[in-house]
Amino acid sequence: RPDLVGALRELGRTESASLFMVLHAALATLLSRLGAGDDIPIGTPASGRADPVLDDLVGFFVNTVVLRTDLSGAPTFTELLRRVRESDLAAFEHANLPFQQVVEAVNPARAQGRNPLFQVMLGYLRRPAGRGTVLGLPVGEAPAVAADPKVDLNVTFVDGEPFEVILEYDAGRFRPATARRLVDRLLVLLGEVADRPDRPVGEARVLAGHDRADLARWQDGGPPRTGGQPWYERFSAQARLTPDADACVFAGETMSYAELDAASDAFAARLGGLGPEDLVGIALPRSAALLVAVLGVAKAGAAYLPLDPAFPAERLRFMVADARPVAIVVDERTRELFPEGITPSGVPASFVPPPRDPRSAAYVIYTSGSTGRPKGVVVTQRDLECFLAALPVAGPGERLLAVTTLSFDISVLELMGPLTAGGCVVLASDAEVRDPHMLAGLLRRERVSVMQATPSLWSTLPPEAELRGVRVLAGGEALPPSLARDLSARAVSVTNLYGPTEVTVWATAAAVRGDEPPTLGRPLPGTTAYVLDTALRPAPPGVAGELYLGGAQVTRGYLRRPGLTASRFVADPFTGGRMYRTGDLARWNGGGELEFLGRADHQVKVRGHRVEPGEIEAVAATCPGVSQVAVVARQDRLVAYVTAPAPALRDHLAGRLPSWMVPSAVVVLDELPLTPNGKVDRAALPEADLTQTAGGAEPRTRTEAAVCAVLGEVLGTGPVGVDDDFFALGGHSLLLVRLAAALRARLGADLPVADLFAAPTAAALARRISGGVPVADAMAELLTLRPGDGTRTPLFCFPPAGGLSWPFAPLKRYLPDGVPLYGLQSPRLSRDSGLPATMDDLAAEYAGLIAGVAPGGPLALLGWSFGGAVAHKVAVRLAAEGRDIRLLGMLDTPVEVSGGAADVAALLAEMGYRVPDARMSAADAVAFLRSMGDGVAALEDEQIERVVESYLAGDRMMARARYDVYPGDVLFVDATVPEQGFAGAASKRWRPYVAGELRVAEIGCRHSELLDAGTLEILGPLLARLM
Repeated sequence: RPDLVGALRELGRTESASLFMVLHAALATLLSRLGAGDDIPIGTPASGRADPVLDDLVGFFVNTVVLRTDLSGAPTFTELLRRVRESDLAAFEHANLPFQQVVEAVNPARAQGRNPLFQVMLGYLRRPAGRGTVLGLPVGEAPAVAADPKVDLNVTFVDGEPFEVILEYDAGRFRPATARRLVDRLLVLLGEVADRPDRPVGEARVLAGHDRADLARWQDGGPPRTGGQPWYERFSAQARLTPDADACVFAGETMSYAELDAASDAFAARLGGLGPEDLVGIALPRSAALLVAVLGVAKAGAAYLPLDPAFPAERLRFMVADARPVAIVVDERTRELFPEGITPSGVPASFVPPPRDPRSAAYVIYTSGSTGRPKGVVVTQRDLECFLAALPVAGPGERLLAVTTLSFDISVLELMGPLTAGGCVVLASDAEVRDPHMLAGLLRRERVSVMQATPSLWSTLPPEAELRGVRVLAGGEALPPSLARDLSARAVSVTNLYGPTEVTVWATAAAVRGDEPPTLGRPLPGTTAYVLDTALRPAPPGVAGELYLGGAQVTRGYLRRPGLTASRFVADPFTGGRMYRTGDLARWNGGGELEFLGRADHQVKVRGHRVEPGEIEAVAATCPGVSQVAVVARQDRLVAYVTAPAPALRDHLAGRLPSWMVPSAVVVLDELPLTPNGKVDRAALPEADLTQTAGGAEPRTRTEAAVCAVLGEVLGTGPVGVDDDFFALGGHSLLLVRLAAALRARLGADLPVADLFAAPTAAALARRISGGVPVADAMAELLTLRPGDGTRTPLFCFPPAGGLSWPFAPLKRYLPDGVPLYGLQSPRLSRDSGLPATMDDLAAEYAGLIAGVAPGGPLALLGWSFGGAVAHKVAVRLAAEGRDIRLLGMLDTPVEVSGGAADVAALLAEMGYRVPDARMSAADAVAFLRSMGDGVAALEDEQIERVVESYLAGDRMMARARYDVYPGDVLFVDATVPEQGFAGAASKRWRPYVAGELRVAEIGCRHSELLDAGTLEILGPLLARLM
């Protein structure tokens, strides 16, 4: 453009600014628009010859001046030029101050190979016309010299004929093509500010011609692959074509296409009368019945609403009240939640699906909401059909392994994709999904060819899992590069998928290639992907912006939430349609693929689930004792920050939110840090101590070293010494399950979880693995949880009626060093004969065991629930024998219980479970505990039966018990949060049976939470002071 320099000079004259200042303002604008922020420091050379005494000296006196540019507040270019003029003049007033002194005064963080204070240099050189002479010598062009870069970018404007722009760049940080584009964008911007200086700099064009051409090619996934029959009609057509082909497999049983078609027809006929926009809730686990229900609802012309049985009852009640389904599909296990539910069955009948408007709802799925209120996303039939057509997954002869709950929208691809193309859906049970070895076995047995899962689930598969014939689909959260490399080396192919629920499951896809970092790829057919700045203008390739998705898969919006819908689903300025604001930050890389850079808001992904911390905060605020709370993600885990101790917070949340929304840790602060405008400053929240540094004796053998490494990995701590106790470092029963799996995977040691309770150190585990000294029986009547040093008062712990003392093991973390810790357990766990019939008999047996371990000296006794009553009787007996009882602690112990039909349900409630049926039998309880997947579930069935039998026996003992008066003091802990079977202060009823002081400590938790990690933060130090 011939007149560009002249226009820039005139702009400068108008504002009493030099051309250098105009060019400086333009360069700062470009850097800001490319992601450098609003405070742009740029270095420039100054002659260094302001002092007249230097006039006759020959030498190099050039100094560097840092010019700081403020682009905050959306200034126009004219306003910015005024700012630049003022700051440049001020800077040049001090041009003689050596740059090194400035660096020393500012003292910025230094990095090797990086220039301090600035990384971009701006030069301006006037070159008069003609060559001329200097000292009588002719002047010529200086030869180009390659030199090590001092800064990332050095932009020099040569003001002569012609006017030139020279860009020198660090080849270690920029590619030639990138450098070329920077210059092209600078020239576009210079023309823009010359023509429209009164326009805000944030709105000035910076895209060069190549940028616009690339974005046009990358943003559009192509036309949608729509048309033809709805997916359920294509399934029926496939059933007529291949009636005997496998449609689904579950628990070893197969349904053919004809059988599944007939069953879903029968259920659709039963739903007759339903139509568009009618919702049918589905409260079923993964099973063949789930497929029947989904197909039947679709054929009936209605939409389905996933109601995950694993969700807390309160969340399910909200979803039902908000969505208002006309019917809910249940099975025997979920009927308790929805007594009026129907089963997915019907009288065999031929059924012809009614015509369906593609704009009608296909399903409604709830996602986390920032206000504490989940929001239902309405996906239409057209959205669904476009998605299924855009991403075919499994055709005839192929088998897809479905591992996802229906409440996670990626299940849509698993359940519907194969059935529209003649493939087979292999449904994994909940137990198989939880156990990586079982899942690997299922992959092998069922000859699976496709599996879709979150990276979290993929990472749990053991190395021996056979993936040679499997196409891997990964999505729902960021795919770590190391996992991507591992899967690529083992599987046929790996595809990384990305998409929010609001754009119908997946919106982009990328093939994972060898050692290249995984990307989000490009949009699927029918979808458009835009990376936009705050003014909804396309960000240049390589520049971060917010990701917006448009096209045929954009859903209707949020159910009955028009305001929220309008805020997230906005007009597409490029097509006239609608687009969804994802809140994700991304950029286009040089290969035309999207790279994920994080969140623009506070939303996070946890185990593949999108989580709004605001929802967790809103629910947390209803917990007694919580006045201020902030929730953030740390190391892929949620952490809650509160301003007062709240031991019941995690369990309060667990009763109201899905498991993935319950924080892993609660951190207590004096106050939450605030920003200047009074909002919580999340960036200033301290790092949570998710690890507790261990350390101790060094490993002496290879096995001990390997076990120490496994323990440190499972606990998430630093180095673990061979004698460091698993529980003292924060371990608990759930982590024991992971420890058992890790020991099996790393060392081939198949240790029962029960053994790990009795061998909680690396040294003991190594001996067990090596076949050396055997560990104690974890079901024995007396467990040595910590031997002590022989100089301190031992603490004997009495278990609840279930008989296990394992929950007391974490007390080791709080008790003073050297205090021996013992756990008494129900004799019913380890023998079948000579069992005590009354509580007095049991107390006598326990007193004998205590005397055998500690025949003399003071004692401390601590009992929880039923165990508190037994501890009271033992204390009375031992005191009568003259023993010194230094501490008798009773944890929320009732004086009496009522026996009856609810005994088994009471056991489960006391263990902290939400009881599905108050009429459960002992066998039901065993099956229930087995299904829960925690530490107790890791026991053998026979051992779980003994726990149940012990509880029932203890219940009978307590119902008939009579108490004498204990002559000493008692520490009694009341759990103040009501719970099934435990309401009101239990301490009051014990007043007649304590002659000394009845000291009552109230803790804000449920009865079942008294030995939970959060409660122990209060109870542990209290006991430690008394010991």
